[in-house]
Amino acid sequence: MSGKKVLNTARSSRLMPALLDRLTDHEPLMRSETPQERMISRTAYRESVLRDLSWLLNTVNAESASDFLGADRARLSVVNFGVPGLSGRQLADDDWMDVEKAIRLAITTFEPRILPDTLQIRVLPTESAYATRNQLSMEIKGQLWCEPYPIELLLRSHIDLECGQILLENMGSA
Repeated sequence: MSGKKVLNTARSSRLMPALLDRLTDHEPLMRSETPQERMISRTAYRESVLRDLSWLLNTVNAESASDFLGADRARLSVVNFGVPGLSGRQLADDDWMDVEKAIRLAITTFEPRILPDTLQIRVLPTESAYATRNQLSMEIKGQLWCEPYPIELLLRSHIDLECGQILLENMGSA
């Protein structure tokens, strides 16, 4: 009986990677993989979400350059992957909410592993070091979909408003 419990615990700590990771062949010389090699740990799962979020938030969406009026389906499709361009912008306090909304929309649209009802995004008070370099800090908090229970996610982002680059820092669990 205890052997069965250990097997179930080991099985529950391994997760199926995202489709992109399953389709990427990291070892092309191997003809096949064992079932254990096809699964990833909770830590690797979290790291893959962090990587994909970094790609998402550092991509300028098509809506920044084109008008999507009357094309609601296109606005929510991969054609519009990314966030509005932030480079060169000077943000007043009231513009922060627009940035929060844009990031929330991008994450809920393109990152299904984050449970939308748990997603919280907030601008952090400007630290003097970041203010002088025209940077904005945000906290992204939520839960990653996982069985048997979700994984807590807490990230800090630093948005460089001069070049538009967004750096994500894993702060551990919320």
